[in-house]
Amino acid sequence: MMSLPLFALAVMLLAPGDIVVPRGGGDVVQGEITRLDENGILLRIPGEAEDEVVEVMLSWDRVADVRIAGPVQPRLPELMKNGETLWRARSRLDRGDMANAEPILELQFPGMVGRTSETALVVSDGLLRCRLDRGANAEALLPGLEMARLRRAGITTGSDAQRVPPVLSPEEVEGVVPVWDP
Repeated sequence: MMSLPLFALAVMLLAPGDIVVPRGGGDVVQGEITRLDENGILLRIPGEAEDEVVEVMLSWDRVADVRIAGPVQPRLPELMKNGETLWRARSRLDRGDMANAEPILELQFPGMVGRTSETALVVSDGLLRCRLDRGANAEALLPGLEMARLRRAGITTGSDAQRVPPVLSPEEVEGVVPVWDP
């Protein structure tokens, strides 16, 4: 039986088209990259119906590797490096290490303001959580407004399923602060 990294490598070498390998396992995504920028990677992939094509946007914090079959993308190394940095910040947030996640998110935040993407939400939501955690309420205002704008626009993240639900019963409230309540 082939291991996942070996399988992903085999798919990348043998399959035509662009390939995106997700962080933390999961299926390799194969399709045609139509956009590659700070927001993430926009791919066109085959849908379930025979002639159906679906567009999928992947945030940088969830991308481990990208193989492009077409023309070279000169910004790819820079975007991959930023993605790895963002993944480190998100991983620290997920394990409750707000103090070490905040400096990374603080550097990423100015470039994400005004963008409407999952990557922008990961940054603004993470920075908001960090600042609230250390009691910096005034400094939390801008990331909070940006996070609210993105949530109102319907943007979600892959981390949402792991987070606290927005509506809690009185028994669940103790020690938990939900940061978004529609």
